[in-house]
Amino acid sequence: MRSLNKLNELEKQFLKDNNLKAAHVFDATKIFSAKEWKAQIKNTECEVALCATACTKSTDHRLKLKAGHCALCNPRNLAHQRSYRKPGDIYVAYSKELGFCKVGRSEDVGAGQQRVAALNKSGYGNVNDWLLKFYAIVPSSLCGWAENEILNLLSSYKVPNLHYQRGSKVETAREIVKCAPSHAVRVAKKVIRQCENLANEK
Repeated sequence: MRSLNKLNELEKQFLKDNNLKAAHVFDATKIFSAKEWKAQIKNTECEVALCATACTKSTDHRLKLKAGHCALCNPRNLAHQRSYRKPGDIYVAYSKELGFCKVGRSEDVGAGQQRVAALNKSGYGNVNDWLLKFYAIVPSSLCGWAENEILNLLSSYKVPNLHYQRGSKVETAREIVKCAPSHAVRVAKKVIRQCENLANEK
């Protein structure tokens, strides 16, 4: 978006609060199909779309995140969206005691081993014997996609409703599967090869 003239004051303030510029706004005011603007914004550097239709909560809320949610009502999701696109590591950790594998990502490139140490310290998934079985650096903007794709391919092995205590809160471990670590690593390597091919095509 070349200019911010189409934005109202509330939307301009949102951009300012989140360090977003005009170049980060995709102009979807003339695109009435959400499916169409989502497809177009996907391969851009834009973080939000200015849409023709407003949020159901306020007529002043027209900025939407790439997933289609209102950016002003869901400001925390913007941070998740940015994190999703950052370069980093994909790793596979394994618990010999329970036979669990955890697929995850770290934004700190080359920090797979430290990430697994942090999992043990926090007792992620009620496990404290996580061992790093594999990690690889994933090209910029594809790390979040790679993590999701690996977990999708391993979804039939997912361990459901696995709750664990994290400080004073009860959390749900959503990235744990029960399969041979060699299989999880094989799937991870396949997806990372796809990432490398996609990066080379750009």
